[in-house]
Amino acid sequence: MAYKDQKVTTHASKIFQSDYANQADLIQGEPDYWIICLTPASVWLLSSLLAFQELYRNRWVNYPSISNRDELIADTWFALECPMACQDDIQAINSTLQNISLTLIEMRDRLGGVDADLSVDLNAIKTAIDAVNTSVGTLDIADLIDQVEPLLDGVGVILGAPAVPIP
Repeated sequence: MAYKDQKVTTHASKIFQSDYANQADLIQGEPDYWIICLTPASVWLLSSLLAFQELYRNRWVNYPSISNRDELIADTWFALECPMACQDDIQAINSTLQNISLTLIEMRDRLGGVDADLSVDLNAIKTAIDAVNTSVGTLDIADLIDQVEPLLDGVGVILGAPAVPIP
């Protein structure tokens, strides 16, 4: 049995129109991208609506050129068909962020806990490093080299380097 199409009356005020100028006003100041999680059924619905609207060029008004309209449609298709991440990726990112947070808490606790003043601890470390630098700076380097040279000679021989003559 064949079915006949029912007569459909469409009122002009009910027809979808994508107005380029209106779109530009609505997205003014918005970020370049949004991350929106869609179920496969939601992707199917939006793809169906996009495919339907794509057929009616007269519903796309005030676009500077057909290529602008086609570019928007192509970008939308690409976003629907090629997701940036799936549920597993989002969960992996979440786990990584939790691990980073725990590591930062552990570092804070090792540096002195919740009540510690990290500035004071870092200044103490800097003072200790400055003291080591000062001590090394007062050493007679020639004397130091004379003391280290026999050690290096043994290492050099082990590694196959020629022997360093000791005076």
